[in-house]
Amino acid sequence: MGDDIMESLIFVTQRIDPIDPILGFVPRWVAALAERVDLVDVVANEVSTEVGSIAGNVRITGLGKERGASRFRRGIAFERAIWKLTRRPDVIGLVAHMCPIYLDLAYPITSIHRVPTLLWFAHPSVTRTLRVAEWLADEIVTSVPGAYPRPGTKPRAIGQAIDTESLTFSPPKDAHELSLIAVGRTSAVKGFSTVVRAVDVARSRGAPMRLSIVGPSSTEAERRHRTELVDLVTALGLGDVVSILPGVSPRAIGSQIGDADLLVNATARGSGDKVVFEAAALGTPALVSNPALAPLLQNLDVDLLFQQDDPMDLADHLIAYKDASLDARRSIAMELRRRTEAGHSLDHWAGQVVGLLRDATGRGRSEADR
Repeated sequence: MGDDIMESLIFVTQRIDPIDPILGFVPRWVAALAERVDLVDVVANEVSTEVGSIAGNVRITGLGKERGASRFRRGIAFERAIWKLTRRPDVIGLVAHMCPIYLDLAYPITSIHRVPTLLWFAHPSVTRTLRVAEWLADEIVTSVPGAYPRPGTKPRAIGQAIDTESLTFSPPKDAHELSLIAVGRTSAVKGFSTVVRAVDVARSRGAPMRLSIVGPSSTEAERRHRTELVDLVTALGLGDVVSILPGVSPRAIGSQIGDADLLVNATARGSGDKVVFEAAALGTPALVSNPALAPLLQNLDVDLLFQQDDPMDLADHLIAYKDASLDARRSIAMELRRRTEAGHSLDHWAGQVVGLLRDATGRGRSEADR
């Protein structure tokens, strides 16, 4: 890198891995930011060998988790990296992705070097580190109103950052049997058991449908819940119509969502859950229980918002969607794609993040000159 760099930013994240079932989208987010500044420095707890080159103006500093580095050693490496990177005069800000602790640990250094900080957070969990980050951060951004778990005026909803250009729209097809897909790690908060029970109810009412649950099980709790789901499927006699599949890469899951008639998302309230927006971009409407997603789904020909943890209500909605005309389902799909492109595209998101950091940098410099 030469000395002609005018703007750079720092992006801190858990893992850089384009085929990771959960975080595989992060390299695309970084690339979108890199289109708007001269240099993006990524600091990642873990870096996969699958990364390759994200863009010519992206540098990656790994903290060594993939090599077995201890938490203490990674902490020291993090502080050193942040100290080095924030000393650059061209840095417009630091973006902490999803983990408030990254912002908390960086703040003593960013404050010395007057580097603004921005936290991206869309999850129902409220922790002490989040409360601290909320107080320290110059900006907090989330996907949709309600996706940030605490009240207040500081969080801004800027959209979900969906790479709509890479997702090919395919209109719904007519089918006798409804093909359903539910996506996410096998955590109880994903509500997969509600979806399984709803399929059982809908089929008992004469509505044929199949369900694929696709997601990894990365923790002991998730592996335990996966076993519980398998046992539930067996107990209900749904072994021939419900499949519980492992997590796959972002590209592969996009293909599976696009082949389904309907995504079912029963995630607990308080999260944007980007898979709903990805499905919308692909032309696969989504039935959701999270009221935070109501703005995306309002004023459509079929009601796509069901009561959380209520398999009977979900079954009613599944049957209503199945009974809707093909024209109505295609109209819904096209409108959801339009709404996703307008307010939740990756391009829109990256522009918002960089714009907020530029504004914060300008405010900081003005105050320093007083």
